[in-house]
Amino acid sequence: MRYLKQKGLLPTALYWLGLLIHLVIIGGTLPYLLIGMLSIISDGFTLWDLWSLVSMTFEMVGLVWSIPLVFGSFFVSIFPKIRITNSGIETCTYFVFRARIKWEEIDSILSLPNGYKAIAITRPGLSLFNGLYSNKIYGDLIKSRLPVILVSPQLENIDFFLQEVSKHIV
Repeated sequence: MRYLKQKGLLPTALYWLGLLIHLVIIGGTLPYLLIGMLSIISDGFTLWDLWSLVSMTFEMVGLVWSIPLVFGSFFVSIFPKIRITNSGIETCTYFVFRARIKWEEIDSILSLPNGYKAIAITRPGLSLFNGLYSNKIYGDLIKSRLPVILVSPQLENIDFFLQEVSKHIV
């Protein structure tokens, strides 16, 4: 089955907000990084210049880009694309990052205001280490004790999706 896209004002607005954070901060500082790199290598290239290039790149990524990457990813990932698989649910963000939730790990479907739903997940271990850290934050935002996957009321084929999930809840 193909991925079902989350549609609606809130999922679309949050997705574009996340991308905007990436573009403004990273895109805005990229020229400075490139200019700095060019100035380092303009007089020739030595081992010290290589060290300067590497350290400058790591400093830019670690100190300047890391926070907007985290915040932007938080907004982009809040309403991921979802699909049903034989073994559970699979989500996809940025076209490449996938997460799998087994049927046994699905606790319940929570109803939220305005027709939104949340799929509560139980997985052993701390959220920081079991792959559900962002989902735990989303759960905290809706006052759930469990990590969640948020589902928009405008999800493609929402009735089929919720019916399939409901069939597999133990």
